[in-house]
Amino acid sequence: MLGKSDDRTRVAPPPLNAEEKHRNRSDHRGPSGLRMQRLLQLLSGRGGAVPPLAELVSFTGRMCREVQDDPARAQPLVTAVLNSQLRLQLLNSVDVALVCARVLAQQEQHQAARQLLEGFRVPGGSPELVQLWNDIHYCLLMRRLGVALLTPVQKFRCRKR
Repeated sequence: MLGKSDDRTRVAPPPLNAEEKHRNRSDHRGPSGLRMQRLLQLLSGRGGAVPPLAELVSFTGRMCREVQDDPARAQPLVTAVLNSQLRLQLLNSVDVALVCARVLAQQEQHQAARQLLEGFRVPGGSPELVQLWNDIHYCLLMRRLGVALLTPVQKFRCRKR
């Protein structure tokens, strides 16, 4: 009997730390991953019955909030949104526009990100969108000037244009 483990003496696994919880939450096989797959199908036009537009925009915004800190998970969603026939309606959502512009900027597609945000108005403003807008313009200016960093004066002038 020595060496065999008895089910009654098993110790419960330790509680998950924050990193393990995040890893489990971002697992593509979980409920969030299934919702993401369903949304990608809906946006590509292969999802069968499409919910009302307002519901689809709201659902897309929620999914964007869930994946905003994980560019790898956000990439397929951004691609689906930008290729969707409903992209103009979807991009009216602050969450969708923010995630799409972030992913484009991370891919060094600053012009596309800038064009996406141009003319976008948020009632009351959005500090995240303003910061992203400035960061995109800083990157474009750095590329144009051929420098690695901008001085505070250059940043100020860039913001005031």
